[in-house]
Parts: sequence; C-alpha cells; structure tokens
Amino acid sequence: MWNKRLKIFTIVTLLVVFTFNMAGCDLFKELVDEEDFSSTVTIEGIEEAEHAGHFTLSEDFKDSSVTFTAADVEAGTLSHTFTDLEGKAEISLAIDNEAIEDGYYAEVDPVTVDIDDPDVTFALDWTAVEPEAAAVTLSGETEITSYQADVTETYTAELDIELAGVPVTLSADNEEAVEIAESVVETDATGAAEFEVTFLAEQDTEIELTASIDEADEGVGESASDTLTVVVDTDRIPEGNIASVVEPEPIEVAFGTEFEDIDLPEEVEVVLDDEDETTFAIAVEWDEGDYDGEEAAIYTLQGELVDLPEGITNEDELEAEIEVTVLEMASVEFTVTPESLELDEGDTAQLDVEVTDPEENYSVDFASANGSVATVDGDGLVTVNPEAQPALKLLWMLTTMNQQA
Repeated sequence: MWNKRLKIFTIVTLLVVFTFNMAGCDLFKELVDEEDFSSTVTIEGIEEAEHAGHFTLSEDFKDSSVTFTAADVEAGTLSHTFTDLEGKAEISLAIDNEAIEDGYYAEVDPVTVDIDDPDVTFALDWTAVEPEAAAVTLSGETEITSYQADVTETYTAELDIELAGVPVTLSADNEEAVEIAESVVETDATGAAEFEVTFLAEQDTEIELTASIDEADEGVGESASDTLTVVVDTDRIPEGNIASVVEPEPIEVAFGTEFEDIDLPEEVEVVLDDEDETTFAIAVEWDEGDYDGEEAAIYTLQGELVDLPEGITNEDELEAEIEVTVLEMASVEFTVTPESLELDEGDTAQLDVEVTDPEENYSVDFASANGSVATVDGDGLVTVNPEAQPALKLLWMLTTMNQQA
C-alpha cells in the first residue's frame, strides 16, 4: 500500500518539475527577444530632391516618425535609423502622392522587423497616373431678344471634376453675329470658367456656342466639348411708353456750315417704361431753330420723334436734343499775286494765292467784282470780256479763304 502511494507521488513530482522547466525556457526566450535593437531604413528611387518632404517614415513600437528635406537626399536615396526598439516593430512609409508633380505615384507595404532582421529597404517603383477623363457642360441664356441694341450675356463652362487652371475655349459658329470678350479662360478652383458674350444688334439668327477642353491640358484626360444653341430674335418690337430720350453725342461744325450740311443722326435711342427699361431706336426730324452757321456759338437743336412703331407711345411728347457747336472762323494770312491787273479785251491772266500757314486745311474761292467786264474761274484764271469798255480795263478781283471742316 505504501509503495503504491510512493510511486504516484514520484510521478506527480516529475510532472511538476518538467512543467516548471518548460516555463523557464519560454521566459528565457522572451527575455532574449526583448533586447534593444536598431533598425536602419533606406528609401531608394527618389526622382527629385524636393520630393523628400513628401515621405514620412514611422514605427509602431514607440510610435515615432520622421520626415525628410531635400538636403537629406544622397544619390537618390533617403536613410534613417530607429533606435531602442524591442521585440518586433512595424516600419511604414507614407507617400503624399498628390503633392508630387508630373503625374506619378508610388506606394509600399509596411514591413515588420526584429532583432534578427532589423534593416529595411523600400525600393520605389513609380507608376504613371492616368488622368481622369473630364466632361464639360456649357450653360447660359438660350433665347436672346436684342431688338436694335447689343445684348451681353454670361455663359459658364463647367468641368465635372474640381480642377483649376484648365484652359477652356469658347467659340461661335457665326463670328460676325457675336463678340466673345475673352475666348480662352482658365477654370477656377471649382472647375468652372465664365465667358462674356455680346450678341450684336440686327443679327437675327441661331448661334451655336461651343466650349471645349483639349486632351493635352494637364489633368483633363481627353478632349471634351459641349454645344449650346442660342436663338437671337431681333424682329419683335417691345411695348411701352417712352420714359426718356438718350441725348446723342455733341457735334462740332466749321464756321459757315449750313444747317442742311450738319451730319445729324437720323435716329435716337429712347428708354421705355417697361420692367427691363428697354432701349429702342426711334426716327427723329430735327428743327433748325435759331441755328446760324455764320455765328460761332453753341446751339441746342430740338428733334421730333416720328414714325413710332406700333406698341410704343410718347404720351409726354418728349423730344430729342442735340448740341451743335459752330467753331470760330480761323484767321489766316494770305497774299494774292498780282495785286492788280490791267488787261485788254479778250486777255487772260492767272491769279496765284500763297497761304502763310499751309498746314491749315482751307480752300480758296475766286469771284469777280464786275462780271460784265471780266470773269474768273475756280482756279483763279481771269478772262476779260471782249466787249468790255476801255474805261473798265483796270480790275480788282475779290479773293476769299474758306476754312474746311
């Protein structure tokens, strides 16, 4: 009975000792694994030194990280050593690909290091970025009522991606009917570009506006365009009462200008009392009033608005006004050669005029004091009448200088 118990006790003791020994081995191995070590990390394949600032190394044992500068790059590589690591540590390399230009990116997987295999080399393999294909949409007014005046509208070309600095070109199929202030505009931060388009008066037509981007433009991906059809209506006449008349630009005329020779406008702009304050051209008949071309002064001429189209009224009987200035007659010195003539019947002679200041723009008129004795033509050629009385052989000719406008 005692021997049996002893045998059992011995077996139990051996098992306890064996278990203790195994646990001691694991503890020893763990103590060895946690010995401090350093890990040197090398990054190969740096294309440009200025890209160094876009790389960040980190390790998760002490949760430390490091960034680089251009000065850290040597022969296209970067290097850093993490110290005081224990056990196992995961080394990660983060790359800010969006900040790296030229349309290339690279990425690497994290690497786990330990005391037996502490060093890491990240070899970068750059891959070309295929730009996202962008579409463009053109929007704006599609029905224009220009009446008789030019109309300016704003049109927006918008990319379906937020990409700034992309040149967008706006063109029209009828360049004679529109004016585009700036045909090429770069997109803003939202990917939009605005254009000012003026539709010219009296151009009743359909116009196709096309916004386009080129595949060669950075970040676009491929060419794209969008077309908008704009219908321009100039036939419809607005309705309303004349609220005011736009005064035309003042006119200056030379001294001696007759009223009939003044280049007065045949139409004036009026402003209607409708919601849009529409402007419209109305025919005008000018009244001479107290105008006197032989007196230098400023004259205000009145004009009656006539031939009003149906739908436009002039309930207040407004009139047009325009300012006309008659300039002073310029003082010009000139001499006539000869000063006097003594001719026989049928004789001819030439009068010559010399202007002291030839830079002024003047014309010369000749006239005879007595046409029954002698005549003079426009070039100053004097001819004596064959039937002239001998007593009238001595003639004085009248010469005048007229200022040209």
